[in-house]
Amino acid sequence: MRAWHIVQARVGEAEQDASDLMSRYFFHLRAGESRANPDQTGQHLPGPEAARGAAGRIARQLLAWNLEPVPWPEYQIQVTDEADAVLFEMPLSEAGELVAAVS
Repeated sequence: MRAWHIVQARVGEAEQDASDLMSRYFFHLRAGESRANPDQTGQHLPGPEAARGAAGRIARQLLAWNLEPVPWPEYQIQVTDEADAVLFEMPLSEAGELVAAVS
């Protein structure tokens, strides 16, 4: 039984080490100049390209849900780093074009 706890501790340490190597990115939903839904948690990802991919998936999911009467094409996902520096913004209208092209 004791060996299992040691293995669990080492796996936990490895996961912590991996998250220490990855940056945390935050995905804020914006409407105009205000943050409609700020991301307080963020996600550990290996780099900016992974963050761009995650933003695209979030945008496509919001559009797929098609929650009325929200004017989704007017929203964008703003991606920031741990220092709250804006890395990029992805308008949901761009993700909508990707959804339409795939459909």
